Amino acid sequence: MAQLTDLLRALQPLDGRDKQTLYNSARKLRNTGYLPKGKRGAGAPEMGFLEAAIVLLGVIGSTKAVDLPERLVLLMDLKCSESEWMSDDPTKGTNLLQALVALLSNLPTQLLEIGKLLVARNPDSDDDEDDITRTQLRDCVEGRGPIDLRVMLRNRSARIELISSSGVLRHVDYVSNPYSDVAYLAYLDRPLDREVIIQFGLPMLFQAYMCVAEDEDRELMAALVGYSKAEGSSDE
Repeated sequence: MAQLTDLLRALQPLDGRDKQTLYNSARKLRNTGYLPKGKRGAGAPEMGFLEAAIVLLGVIGSTKAVDLPERLVLLMDLKCSESEWMSDDPTKGTNLLQALVALLSNLPTQLLEIGKLLVARNPDSDDDEDDITRTQLRDCVEGRGPIDLRVMLRNRSARIELISSSGVLRHVDYVSNPYSDVAYLAYLDRPLDREVIIQFGLPMLFQAYMCVAEDEDRELMAALVGYSKAEGSSDE
């Protein structure tokens, strides 16, 4: 498991913004109680799947620290409105935060399902199915693959979708809860001059998983996508 600085360091190259911008947003979430406080360095709190999901929604999913924590609360409480997913969908019937926690903690299972789809795309190949799956899954988690597992965040709605070059394969939609009495109601009433869409995919989800999962689970995930080490270095 990783500390907050480790998680931000792993996600920052995929986000593209400078390190200090992400740290400022994370600091605001920590100061408002959405991330754990503690010592710095060796005694700092460790991040789990819940904290990783909060970082993805609140830090990666927000453009400005000034919008926090209101935007985070809005996103966390979005409710499932429509689901068209796999039979073992871990996200159906939950709010977006619970869905993202489930998606992260079950990411190896989702990758195995994606692997089946990848094999089905190559029915006449003479190559070993495991080799096809491993190579193409590695491409997917590095952002070069034919299938992506994407989280799309809008101003007042969200979608988790499995997408290929031919279009959306499966999706779950989330919308704001009109009956909620949480503190973001004033945030909802603000006029919006433009629609902001923030999205991240398998590379971001994979890096978050590899930061917060237990060592044994990281090693299994690394083997699944053809990496030689759980830290993420490939065989090539």
